[in-house]
Amino acid sequence: MEFRNQLQQVIACITPESYFHYITDAVENVERLVLTPPASVQDSGETLTLSLSASHVFEVFEDTKGTLVPSTKQYHYQIADPDGSLLRLENHPDEPNTLWPHVHVDRSGRSWGKAIGGLHIPTNRIALEQVVRFLHREFDIPYLPDENAALKVLSEIYKQHTLVRSWADEP
Repeated sequence: MEFRNQLQQVIACITPESYFHYITDAVENVERLVLTPPASVQDSGETLTLSLSASHVFEVFEDTKGTLVPSTKQYHYQIADPDGSLLRLENHPDEPNTLWPHVHVDRSGRSWGKAIGGLHIPTNRIALEQVVRFLHREFDIPYLPDENAALKVLSEIYKQHTLVRSWADEP
């Protein structure tokens, strides 16, 4: 499916590691895509190594024009350094007490880590394209194969996301 290929293209903008998929519920046509192992990315100065974990659950439905449209049901993105998780960006509305997209700010071992790490800090919904841009901008993770090519891929796929893809269970 094109959606899987698009997510692979997005992740290839920062790492050659890839998504794999499997169907979790063939009756409802729901799939889970998981980046495994977590993608290892390094800043341009090679002083910082981060890992990106990503998981998407989506369903495909036919719209009124007969077009197959992927719809994200939930996502989990985690950015970690060698000492542990830094940020977790999530939307899993089927689970109790998590009615909105949110971010967890993690840092185990720090006195504030336990208190703030458990908070569900509300966010807008976040696409994988936005996470890749965030890693580049805030952590200086270089684009592959180069900035122009990566920005073209990210822009085109995000544009299609806003035109064709949808979010399941709109709040």
